[in-house]
Amino acid sequence: MRYDREITLEAVRQKGGLLQYTSPVLQADREVVGAAVQQSGAALRFAAPARRNELGLVRRAVTRTPEIFPFLPAEQKARRELASVAVARDGMLLSAVPTLQDDKDIVLAAVRQNPAALQFASSSLRYDKDILKLCLDTTDG
Repeated sequence: MRYDREITLEAVRQKGGLLQYTSPVLQADREVVGAAVQQSGAALRFAAPARRNELGLVRRAVTRTPEIFPFLPAEQKARRELASVAVARDGMLLSAVPTLQDDKDIVLAAVRQNPAALQFASSSLRYDKDILKLCLDTTDG
């Protein structure tokens, strides 16, 4: 499997983490990495550095496995688009984006998913009427 592209593709479609056992050439192969990330976003950590920085693959990985978001490089976490995807899937990930905790749309997405994410909003947004209303609406019955 380590060097055979077709076998590797089939394997990572079943279990994305197998990407770690492939050759560096296959870890840099866009299709192989894409298949692995589609199966498990966590497979992104085994991709070649050039692939780990591709916005499309990173977005797919965060969508599939939002838990990887805190482990992304700082420049990736600071991307509003990726942060939005992450907090919409797991609001508590707002804690991983201090630079965006004062962004009303990001905070709204986080609180919509989990009202407890309000604790990670900037002090000014913790008292924003729209955000507080969303918290109340989300926690009501």
